[in-house]
Amino acid sequence: MIRIKRYAPEELDVAKTVIEKLQTETEKAQIHYKEELKKFAQDNSYKIKSFSFKAYGQTKTDLISVYNGKCAYCETSILQGQPGDVEHFRPKSAIDAGIDGIENLSDKVKKPLKEHKKIKPGYYWLAADWYNLLLSCNSCNRVSTQLNAAKNSGTAITESTLEEETLGKGSRFPYLDPDKRIDDPLIKISDEKDLQLLIDPGEDNPEDHLTFVQHKGRKNTLFDSGEIEFEEKFGMIQALSDKGIASIQVFGLARLTLVQERERAALHLMSELTDLKQAVTMFIAANKQLKKDPADDFAKLTKDQSENTLFNKMKSLTAQFKNSSTSTSPSQYLGMKRVILRNWLKEENTIVSDLNSLQIDLERLLILELINDFNFIRKLVTDYIDADKALNTERKNHKKDVITKIWKFLRNEFKTGSEFLNSKKSLFSAWVKAIKSKDKLVIDTLITLGFDPKELLS
Repeated sequence: MIRIKRYAPEELDVAKTVIEKLQTETEKAQIHYKEELKKFAQDNSYKIKSFSFKAYGQTKTDLISVYNGKCAYCETSILQGQPGDVEHFRPKSAIDAGIDGIENLSDKVKKPLKEHKKIKPGYYWLAADWYNLLLSCNSCNRVSTQLNAAKNSGTAITESTLEEETLGKGSRFPYLDPDKRIDDPLIKISDEKDLQLLIDPGEDNPEDHLTFVQHKGRKNTLFDSGEIEFEEKFGMIQALSDKGIASIQVFGLARLTLVQERERAALHLMSELTDLKQAVTMFIAANKQLKKDPADDFAKLTKDQSENTLFNKMKSLTAQFKNSSTSTSPSQYLGMKRVILRNWLKEENTIVSDLNSLQIDLERLLILELINDFNFIRKLVTDYIDADKALNTERKNHKKDVITKIWKFLRNEFKTGSEFLNSKKSLFSAWVKAIKSKDKLVIDTLITLGFDPKELLS
């Protein structure tokens, strides 16, 4: 799971008709439940009638773009073999606030909630709210029986060592204390954020709550000797907080099929990094030899071959870390891949130093998403310029407000001491240079609005 920036639907070019339908349905739902709750208050035996929500289904195409065709929870591509769901982070009709099956929670969590506690109605006023809608795969969103590896992370993981459990979100939404949840549309839902026990990839930073570790997985062998062989594999998810614990169980983030898919992705990435390490070692050695003997044909050939390998491996690695809707195949399991690369960068100091001497910056792979923010700013500035030409003051002001929000985020990313700061500055400097050569008016307008790129590079 990775954090996804959910901009306003207007900024993402969501059709006005869709936005209007969402707003209209929200108004109708609030009127419906106001009457139903009034009847229930008069008679506790009265069964509250549900409202038929439909408008949210029309956001699917736009959500596919926002989440890059991947499940918001497990990062599996949902367009390959399954249609995927438009998921309500906060359930719309009813809430299952129980924590049964969720083990090892801290003492902060109210313990009497072991049983499933159904709460009706749910967050009906958010059923058509853009910021409550996500894209989810069927396995994370729908309740089903699956093999769960969450409790076996310290032991060997195979079909025979696991038990089937009921996983999948459905209407589940556990809290630290459900009695304090917000049930009034007039109160800001953000006031409830510290109560929820599930990670919201649009609001939380999943890296604060989840990480990935090695585990014992079945060894892939060509011939079966009759005995199961195990080897260390990467792909098991591990919780760092109560939110992490609850999210792994509710979304089924340790279901066997998902762990195995992550294993394959991790193996491929580690193989690419090993090839890169070998190529840079050969390149450095060949270069040293050529300094001693410029006529060494074998050294020349080795240098050329390793240089070509370096280029191809960096191209392949960049593709693995891309998470853009403009990418033909956005990377699955990016959260796990970032953990693997961070660990590799720490362990391979000599190779990283050699790569840096060749002006190859692997840290850039961890911050590629910043390019999306840079390009989004460019789009907003272009829209601002068009609005200025059309004398549309309201649209101009709106665009400036959005640019201000993103620039505030970038200021935080570029503050002294932030992770990978030099790589971020290098990436941004290259972007500014490219924009100046293609559309200098964008940079000039940014400066006029009070957002000077030099501020982030200083």
